[in-house]
Amino acid sequence: MAESLPEHDRILQEIESTDTACVGPTLRSVYDDQPNAHQRFMEKLDACIRNHDREIEKMCNFHHQGFVDAITELLKVRADAEKLKVQVTDTNRRLQDAGKEVIAQTEEIIRCRVQQRNITTVVEKLQLCLPVLEMYSKLKEQMNVKRYYSALKTMEQLENLYLPRVSQYRFCQIMIENLPKLREEIKEISMSDLKDFLESIRKHSDKIGETAMKQAQQQKTFSAPLQKQNNVNYGRNMCLGRSRILESKNEITLKRTFEEDDEHEEEVLTAQDLVDFSPVYRCLHIYSVLGDGEIFENYYRKQRRKQARLVLQPQSSMHETVEGYRRYFSQIVGFFVVEDHILHVTQGLVTRTYTDELWNMALSKIIAVLRTHSSYCSDPDLVLELKNLIVVFADTLQGYGFPVNRLFDLLFEIRDQYNETLLKKWSGLFRDIFEADNYSPIPVGNEEEYKTVISKFPFQDPEFDKQSFPKKLPMSQSVPQIYIQVKEFIYASLKFSESLHRSSTEIDDMLRKSTNLLLTRTLSSCLQNLIKKPHIGLTELVQIIINTTHLEQACKYLEDFISNITNISQVTVHTARLYGLSTFKDARHAAEGEIYTKLNQKIDEFIQIADYDWTMSESDGRASGYLMDLINFLRSTFQVFTHLPGKVAQTACMSACQHLSTSLMQMLLDSELKQISMGAIQQFNLDVIQCELFASSEPVPGFQGDTLQLAFIDLRQLLDLFMVWDWSTYLADYGQATSKYLRVNPSTALTLLEKVHRGMKDSSKKNNIFAQFRKNDRDKQKLIETVVKQLRSLVNVVRVTGAENIRKILLGEHTLVSTQWPQSTQIILGSHTLLGSIGDLHRQRRKILARVFSRAALESYLPRIQKVVSWELQGWCMEPGSIAVYSSAKTLTFRIAAQILLGLRLEEKQFKDLARTFEQLVENLFSLPLNIPFSGLRKGIKARDMLHEFMEKAIQEKLKRNNTEDHSDALDFIINSAKEHGKEFTMQELKESAIELIFAAFFTTASASTSLILLLLKHPSVTEKIRQELMSHELYQRCECCPAGPRPDTLTTQSKDNEKSLLHPTAKDARKDQSQPLGPREEGINLEKLSRLSYLDCVIKEVLRVLPPVSGGYRTALQTFELNGYQIPKGWSVMYSIRDTHETATVYQSPLSGFDPDRFSAAGTEATGRFHYIPFGGGARSCIGKELAQAILKLLAIELVSTARWELATPSYPTMQTVPIVHPVDDGLQLYFHPLQASCGSEA
Repeated sequence: MAESLPEHDRILQEIESTDTACVGPTLRSVYDDQPNAHQRFMEKLDACIRNHDREIEKMCNFHHQGFVDAITELLKVRADAEKLKVQVTDTNRRLQDAGKEVIAQTEEIIRCRVQQRNITTVVEKLQLCLPVLEMYSKLKEQMNVKRYYSALKTMEQLENLYLPRVSQYRFCQIMIENLPKLREEIKEISMSDLKDFLESIRKHSDKIGETAMKQAQQQKTFSAPLQKQNNVNYGRNMCLGRSRILESKNEITLKRTFEEDDEHEEEVLTAQDLVDFSPVYRCLHIYSVLGDGEIFENYYRKQRRKQARLVLQPQSSMHETVEGYRRYFSQIVGFFVVEDHILHVTQGLVTRTYTDELWNMALSKIIAVLRTHSSYCSDPDLVLELKNLIVVFADTLQGYGFPVNRLFDLLFEIRDQYNETLLKKWSGLFRDIFEADNYSPIPVGNEEEYKTVISKFPFQDPEFDKQSFPKKLPMSQSVPQIYIQVKEFIYASLKFSESLHRSSTEIDDMLRKSTNLLLTRTLSSCLQNLIKKPHIGLTELVQIIINTTHLEQACKYLEDFISNITNISQVTVHTARLYGLSTFKDARHAAEGEIYTKLNQKIDEFIQIADYDWTMSESDGRASGYLMDLINFLRSTFQVFTHLPGKVAQTACMSACQHLSTSLMQMLLDSELKQISMGAIQQFNLDVIQCELFASSEPVPGFQGDTLQLAFIDLRQLLDLFMVWDWSTYLADYGQATSKYLRVNPSTALTLLEKVHRGMKDSSKKNNIFAQFRKNDRDKQKLIETVVKQLRSLVNVVRVTGAENIRKILLGEHTLVSTQWPQSTQIILGSHTLLGSIGDLHRQRRKILARVFSRAALESYLPRIQKVVSWELQGWCMEPGSIAVYSSAKTLTFRIAAQILLGLRLEEKQFKDLARTFEQLVENLFSLPLNIPFSGLRKGIKARDMLHEFMEKAIQEKLKRNNTEDHSDALDFIINSAKEHGKEFTMQELKESAIELIFAAFFTTASASTSLILLLLKHPSVTEKIRQELMSHELYQRCECCPAGPRPDTLTTQSKDNEKSLLHPTAKDARKDQSQPLGPREEGINLEKLSRLSYLDCVIKEVLRVLPPVSGGYRTALQTFELNGYQIPKGWSVMYSIRDTHETATVYQSPLSGFDPDRFSAAGTEATGRFHYIPFGGGARSCIGKELAQAILKLLAIELVSTARWELATPSYPTMQTVPIVHPVDDGLQLYFHPLQASCGSEA
């Protein structure tokens, strides 16, 4: 049907039936039809609207009359309703008026019944609430009067009994809510009381501690009479010994730390008497009742730990006075006394484990504090009082059950500090005594004065007793004063041993060690400084030598004195010996050396006023005035030497004559002196004749024949050569042992002849020597020129520098050139040495000795070398004065060579004697080859023979063992290596090889060590980089200062067998005896670890580049050869310069004059070109021990950087002498060494 409707009717029907919001799509369809569809739709829509309007109009007309009728009916109903309303209202009013009285009576009845019921209920509830209110009131009252524990009980009753009955009421809820608050209030109040208590005991802990320490002191005083009875002999010996020194002084008394009048009569107070502990008990009880006991315990312990840290923190100025230490100890004792009381009175508030833990923490802190602050103490009396305080402190806490062994161990460390302060104090006393001395013999006018002197000093001389008064004792006033002060030092050192619970033997040992330090360090240093003072003249030096002789003799009386006061016999096995003998011997040697030096200085003063006329035509026939004055001075001086030992006087006289001869020779050869006339030569000859006459007059008795005149033999032969003009004899006999002019050096003769030649040219007068040539001046000139030419042929030396030139020289050993050593060196060292061998013999010996420096051998030496280096450095750090680095380095290297390479086991005295003998040998290696009394060669031979005698005993002992165990030293390696190469060394070869080993390592390694220390001092950044490298390889922490004890390389006297042994034990023996001093240290530094220190290796190389120990060497040309375009004739001397080559090599990138270890880093490895860098030489004669030398230098650097810091003791750096061995001029590198404070460890 929808399809039959026209389209527009369908759309209109759809619009009428569709919701207005959805009519859009329908309307849109109107526009989708034909173009005129819209117009037709609008027309259709208008027609539809008109139809609807007509239908609405018809409907309204139909219903109008019905509506009007309905309105009329409604109006009638309203009028009737109003009438009904009036009637109802009236009726209602009448009813209400009638029921008002009934309602009022009913309401009154209801109200009375409700009130009756409420009263009954209230009475019942009040009977339940009244007990609750009474208990709560009681609780408030208990809180007000601070009966907190009762209040807690009341609260418990309220909660468990009363409040549950009336819990429904609001006031009960309020009470229930308030009870926890009240509990917290009680906890807070009790905790506040506890805090007040903790603050109180913190403030009063020093008083508690002081009281406790007084009680400990009283108890110690009570037990003192018993101890005195046990030690009656000990005390009597002390008194007797004391009275021998000064009868006017009282018996030794020890200072008491705490003194109180009538202390035995005082009431003994305890911690509970001084402190009210009730807050602690109350708080503990309250917290326990509340179930928070653990919380309280933790709080208490935490607070006490904090207080412990505060108590253990010392004041910065504590070390200045004993009161500072006393307050510190009193506070600590007070703290632990309180804790001990709490431990024993309370149940579980603190435990023994807790107090032990707290004490261990405190003890570590106390020890660290005392170590630090005691190190600041420079007053020995303060250190002694500190020791007494520590003893009382330890005894007090030990009485309360705390372990104090570590405190007594600390006292031994403080004892060393005490000894150091004593040494410093006595150093000042010794200096004052020396300053006040007049260095004249002590005059005694009568017997009483004599007894007074000998009561102070044990002087015994029967011959002197026979002399009549007045007379003079040989020593000066300082000798008895020094002796008295040494005894005073022993007494002062003895004071520290009291109360340390040590045996008499241990005390005796401590006294002897302390006295040894006084003698060998303090007194020795004071004597050495005294001798070096400029105002000390020859007379004073002579008296010093006499004084030291008597002090040396008094050493045995000092040993008796120590034995008497300790009651220990000197024959006891473990009794140490005093080293005073060596101290005074060293002082005498130094004084003797200073006498020689001052004599030479005085001679130089006379020489400086010499005023020769070098152009005079002829002499006036008289000796020069300055020389006669000089000779008179020497005569008067040597007369003063009558009291000196004969050998000292003879040596001084010989030294003076030799110096005079040398000075006169230098005057002739002075480069500023250009010409000399023959008249001046004659005048000079007259002066030398006077010198010879003085020498022949025996100014000092004891010389044999013309020994003293030999000092002038060089001058005499030179002057005879010119006076006689005997050039033909000189040139013909040159080099022969029987030559008349054997002592005339061709270089010296050439220099003087050229000066005479120039003088003759400029002189208008003709010398009588040339009278036969007056007619022909050309012949005279020709004669002189011929002599000059021949002399020059005798002194020709070629100086070679540059890598290529040196390469040819060093690689040409045995073919082009041969090693060249002075004749004296060959005589002293012997013919069986490596340096004296040539050709196949040299190759064979080098192969044998190579085993000494193999890797296995170096690994065995290394730990012991490290230990020796560490001990030497510790000695340097302990020295209060400055260290002469070169001398100390020589001591170190000699110790390494003798003790480790050769395995010699020496006592310190033996070591010093051996070192002194060896130095005498080295000093004369390059002397003139004249074997006459007092000559350098004779001294060198004497020293060599003494060394050979010593070495022969040591080698024989080693050969007797005939063991096949592991090799432990160089002698073992040499003997076994020789056997492996089919050669058995004779005893002479072994002795010479041993001495050669020491010689090779002695000066050069000492020189390199000195240069290393100097350059590290100048370049602290390099030192820091070494330290960083050691840290990165975990080697820095391991290099610690050795603990106190005997030197590791000295022989400890334990048995007769050990005392006789001169060599280290074998490896098997070392395993049996773990106490061997030079055994390898566990996990020590080895070669592999050293090889990883690349920067340190660069530093060592740069040190040897800048300051090579040896400046160069000499060779003799075996044939004529060409070098860099120049002909080197056969027989000429070739001197190659290591230093110049290092300074001119172009391969180095950074400036050659600077110290730059980085030039040898990986980026600059070409800098170590084979012959650009030759500190150890090269070719067949390169240093065979260079690996050992480098290892020693690295170990020295490691120990230095890890354990010490050093600073210059002089205003400026010393001048370095570069020939023949690099070293500071006059041993001028003086440094102060200080130990690092932390575990070897703190930054320097």
